[in-house]
Amino acid sequence: YSELCCCGQPRKQSSAGPNISLLRPELQRQWHHAKNQHLGDRQITTGSNLRVWWTCNSCPSGLPHEWLATVRDRQKTDHQCPYCTNNSLCQHNSLLTMAPAVAAFWDTAKNGLTPDLVMAGNHARRHWLCPKCGHSWQAKVYTKVDGQSGCPKCSQTNKFWNRQPSLTQSQHPAMLEFDFERNRRAGIDPGKITAGSSKMVHWICNHCPKGQPHLFVARPQSRIALNSGCPYCASKKACICNSLQTSYPALAAEYDAARNGGGPEQVLPTSHKVAFWKDASGHTWEQSPFQRTSPERDRSKRAAIRLGSRTRPDLTCFDCGFVAICNGSGSHDYCVYADAVHSLRNKQALLEPIPANRNATPRQTPA
Repeated sequence: YSELCCCGQPRKQSSAGPNISLLRPELQRQWHHAKNQHLGDRQITTGSNLRVWWTCNSCPSGLPHEWLATVRDRQKTDHQCPYCTNNSLCQHNSLLTMAPAVAAFWDTAKNGLTPDLVMAGNHARRHWLCPKCGHSWQAKVYTKVDGQSGCPKCSQTNKFWNRQPSLTQSQHPAMLEFDFERNRRAGIDPGKITAGSSKMVHWICNHCPKGQPHLFVARPQSRIALNSGCPYCASKKACICNSLQTSYPALAAEYDAARNGGGPEQVLPTSHKVAFWKDASGHTWEQSPFQRTSPERDRSKRAAIRLGSRTRPDLTCFDCGFVAICNGSGSHDYCVYADAVHSLRNKQALLEPIPANRNATPRQTPA
């Protein structure tokens, strides 16, 4: 006995089960008679919200599909078997069955379950492990299945390996500068890196005029595909062969190593980085090496800036017409720009505005 009749007495279930004649023929075929027997002989209407059991015999693996759903939902044409539509796990739609090649990369230890318990269309990110190279990564299950992809590290290696030779096979002239010793210590094998690799590799150049070996790192792609050379020989990095100390020893003597954090042997003459300078008289200013070493630069753009003192905009150098620099004691006797030092001989005559045209011809010293 499971229900009461209209008079309140227990009603005995009918062996025939509920009346499902109002349902669609497809639903009548999927009605689970054994598990719905407890409903008695009641009439099942199409709009009923009663949750009942259903069964489907269309499993490719021959397994019965059984699930609970309301009659009202099942009446909807798009509400089909959840196993056949890959919304519920079954043996036929598991990762192990549908994509065994992908399942071979399944990391059971990190995922905590086996690939036969995961749907092939699962959108969750799972752990994968390459049995060949040991590479571990994460990816969504369905993306791995759709692409039938394996290990991304091995795939990338094979992709470039098939298109480009290794550094050893390339026989490019740049390989004459390959630093085998430093690369060996770094675990870099030229036979396992392609000529188009973007991996940083050690190189050594022995063309320094001063006999200093040039050690640098660069990608094989830039050295071979773009034919880039030694950055020291190209004056992109400082060496004893191209430094400010070697190229301009007179200017290097005024380079303030203490304030710049390094000596002139570490700086290129073409550097645009502003540096500190100090002459024999103790005057200091700020200027880039490029401004001091470039003869074609306009003087109006090369006027130095005095540090730690006052600049008088109403005083001009009597020799060149440029702003004079005050030494802090009231004596305006020092004018400096990149390539000259002018004494201000007639101090009283300097008390006048700066010429509008700084490139004009300098005034003559009054008698």
